[in-house]
Amino acid sequence: MKQLSGLVVLFAIYLSAPAMAHHVSNHKDKQVETQTSQPGYARMTVAVAASNIEIEFYTQTVNVLGFNGVAESPEQKALLQDSVAWLSRPENIFAFPEKAACHTIVAEVNSVIIDGKTKAGDNTSPEFDGYYIFECDTPSELDEITVKLFDQYDSFKEIQVKRMGAGSAAYVTLTAEQNRLELK
Repeated sequence: MKQLSGLVVLFAIYLSAPAMAHHVSNHKDKQVETQTSQPGYARMTVAVAASNIEIEFYTQTVNVLGFNGVAESPEQKALLQDSVAWLSRPENIFAFPEKAACHTIVAEVNSVIIDGKTKAGDNTSPEFDGYYIFECDTPSELDEITVKLFDQYDSFKEIQVKRMGAGSAAYVTLTAEQNRLELK
């Protein structure tokens, strides 16, 4: 019976994931998007509700790959594949307090360049979009999130974060020197 109830909970989380994604995506801020449209900058939305954490991450592909556009050479294709694999492992990007016992429910990375579907003449810089959902067994111990992107990619200068939770929102700028997002 315990296994069945666990499956029901996982199924409920799975069904709610698109609704949660829609909720956070509706809170994009045009001012933050404009500020982060330059190389070296990224934006992130972090929503905390009870024991769930939902994170959306957006960055120009040049910040991760070192080049814009479609990967053409074998080296660029290998770098793209390795980068998508790295970004798809949330433990590479985020660290939670050990006592909070957070685990990944959803990890997804998208970009138009992954499938090579950029349009000819498109002068916009392609982005990586990361979408992650975590469940924490002890949410009372969740007081911060460490963002480890600066350790992997020295091209990042700032990440503009919109933190939402408990009926409030706040904007925070993360840097290599200050890479911890306070949640309380």
